[in-house]
Amino acid sequence: MNVEKIIFKHPITSFFLAIAFILVTTWVSYTLIMKETLQTNWKMTVVEQERYQTGEVTSVQIFLHDQWDEALTNANVSLTFDMPEMVHHLTKPMHHVEDGLYEAEVIFSMPGTWIGQVEVSDNSNRYVNQFLVKVEGDVMPESRRDPKDEFDFSQPIPNWLLQEVNQ
Repeated sequence: MNVEKIIFKHPITSFFLAIAFILVTTWVSYTLIMKETLQTNWKMTVVEQERYQTGEVTSVQIFLHDQWDEALTNANVSLTFDMPEMVHHLTKPMHHVEDGLYEAEVIFSMPGTWIGQVEVSDNSNRYVNQFLVKVEGDVMPESRRDPKDEFDFSQPIPNWLLQEVNQ
């Protein structure tokens, strides 16, 4: 048979081809088995505050529970805030406090409605959810903004904000 002749004629090449085949097969199998699952039956509860104010350090807190209503305690949780019509992309890691309660500190730089997006990963499970926050106050100068806030005045700015800044 031709395969046997090739193997005996080129044993080192055949060995490396066999190793490459085994590695590729193992990698493909692993990625198919360990595929991340998007969870839709987990629960997120935002701890609402009486008011959110620009320029102040604000503690944003959420409770996370799995499909069995058990508190998630060892998850990687990140929180991203943004505003419609603008680019803030303010991303913060959330830290576990106790019993599924996660917390992050944020400084909002502008009044208006902010969209908070929570991303949770726990082993091979992933959960994504959003919530809205209504912020009051004035537009904050760069010195009073959160260092993670990617907003700057070189991006296109909505008319309502231009009017407020030029007052």
